[in-house]
Amino acid sequence: MWKQSPLSNHCWCAVICIVPVLNASLAMVSRFLWHDPDHMFCISDIPMASWVLGILWLIPLVFINEGIKLHEIRMRVRYQKRQKLQFDTKLGMNSPF
Repeated sequence: MWKQSPLSNHCWCAVICIVPVLNASLAMVSRFLWHDPDHMFCISDIPMASWVLGILWLIPLVFINEGIKLHEIRMRVRYQKRQKLQFDTKLGMNSPF
């Protein structure tokens, strides 16, 4: 899938490590600041429809992203072919593309 390992990108690795830590710390801080002893929040308080919609929206998102990616690849190929035709030599003028 990749030509290089994603672990070779140091910025990406740092973000992958830092973001969950920051997210958990923000959740803990907000929990301590806005703690209401009369109401204890539980995972079961979230309706099942919200869980289902939260998971199922990923399926159309994958198809939309793949469609956009294919469109961008086609546009890039078209642009490269157009650049070849504008090359002012015999090779460019007689190019079969």
